[in-house]
Amino acid sequence: MSAFKKLALVIIGPLLSLALLSCGGGGGGGGTPSGGGGNPTATVISGRVVDGFVAGATVTAYKVNANGTQGDQIGTPVTTDQFGNYSLNLGTYTGPVYLASRGGSYIDAATGNTIDLTISSLILSAIVPNASGNVTAEINPLTSMAADVALTSAGQ
Repeated sequence: MSAFKKLALVIIGPLLSLALLSCGGGGGGGGTPSGGGGNPTATVISGRVVDGFVAGATVTAYKVNANGTQGDQIGTPVTTDQFGNYSLNLGTYTGPVYLASRGGSYIDAATGNTIDLTISSLILSAIVPNASGNVTAEINPLTSMAADVALTSAGQ
């Protein structure tokens, strides 16, 4: 293994752990919601897309296949508000989720300029290892690196 790959693993490994911890946990209640009806509790992932607050981004959730590849889309994509907030209802799905944010724009804090992410192919992403109940997950450049490494490692 090259020295660069070893260095990358030493740096990215702890970052991956930190990013996955920042994704939050599933809130669990289980069983049926109040009022009966026999329907399981919905899985809802909420959070913020941040590289500055990314407004107008489309956030989509995908299943993560057993081999670590991106699976089928879950639920309906949503658009972030002016502060980068989003909330995805995944219905009764529980399990690992890959979140992808495309497009949108933010104000660069250093220059005050608006950065339009729709003209680039940049995808910000995050992985929620076990989504169930109400989950919080921030999507940012660090979680994007961690998600890429996690999917690549799982695929190997």
